[in-house]
Amino acid sequence: MNQTNVVQSNPKIITTAHAISQSSSQTINNQAQQHSGNNQEEFIEHSFNLTYLGYTPIDRRYTQQILFWVVVETKRKRIRQEVVLTVTKSTLKGLDIETEKLAFEHQISGITRFARNKDQTSFAYVTRSPSENLPCYCHVFEASDLTNKMVS
Repeated sequence: MNQTNVVQSNPKIITTAHAISQSSSQTINNQAQQHSGNNQEEFIEHSFNLTYLGYTPIDRRYTQQILFWVVVETKRKRIRQEVVLTVTKSTLKGLDIETEKLAFEHQISGITRFARNKDQTSFAYVTRSPSENLPCYCHVFEASDLTNKMVS
């Protein structure tokens, strides 16, 4: 997995990565502003139709090479769940398209890594728990429709 070539890849993944990055940066800025008493900027939510391929628990001491194999193994499970991934000011929410129920919700502050795969149609992020005794989780997504960038 490689973060550096995201700009040359799938536009849907670029937009998703940018929205997650913007949300993460804005969350940090907003927390700093809250402590200093300044007004907060308004955040615009972004939503994307994606295929959620599932998650795999990983040790908190994972390396980039391990992350690559975790993504490969997660994709091999053949779990497919169509979701609308919504990036808010502080969370990533996955709404199952079929059941219209919340499939997952992750705090932006708990995301430790965002990376895309060489095939440039999938990406993953790693979430961590505040507890040092619990594993991290690698969540894997695929952008099946490369032309559909955002859901309004």
